[in-house]
Amino acid sequence: ICLFPIILFFSIKNYEILIGYFSKLFSNEQKHFLRPIISDVLASLSKYIRGQAIVIFIMTFYYITITFFLHGSIFIGLISGLLLFIPWLGILTGITLSMIYSLSGTGDLTITSILIIYGIGYVLEHWLVLPYFIGNSLGIHPIIIILCILVLGYSFGLVGIVLSLPLTAILSVLVKHSYNLYTNS
Repeated sequence: ICLFPIILFFSIKNYEILIGYFSKLFSNEQKHFLRPIISDVLASLSKYIRGQAIVIFIMTFYYITITFFLHGSIFIGLISGLLLFIPWLGILTGITLSMIYSLSGTGDLTITSILIIYGIGYVLEHWLVLPYFIGNSLGIHPIIIILCILVLGYSFGLVGIVLSLPLTAILSVLVKHSYNLYTNS
């Protein structure tokens, strides 16, 4: 997870070199076959990123609103929401900062109420907002989104949760192209 931003940066920086290298691996016929699949995969991944940005915006608004009215602090809600792109990091950071704020004597919330607030936020994010917005942007049913997160999260832990939606998007494109190839033959 820590290396992903570095790999992404150099992949974007050297995009033309990488495309040139990978295009030498395939014949012209294979390139003609793969080009629409790759463009659909890239379009699907960009839809995933836009959907994830919408989810982060909505949940950041939720956490800012809740923490402002209950703590009087916008900062805790902002940090909690913006760190949601890494599973569990936003929630755990928000809970930790809220507990420190409350235990320092400036906050009026109890530990139980903090856990309830962030528990509701977690349920809202993972069972309502994320499946709906990312599912709609990818054209995948929300139940499929939930199942993919559960199965890959159970099988591969945190890495499975992080990669579940991009892999589902890629698999969806591959299944659609395979089905079209099968029906056209």
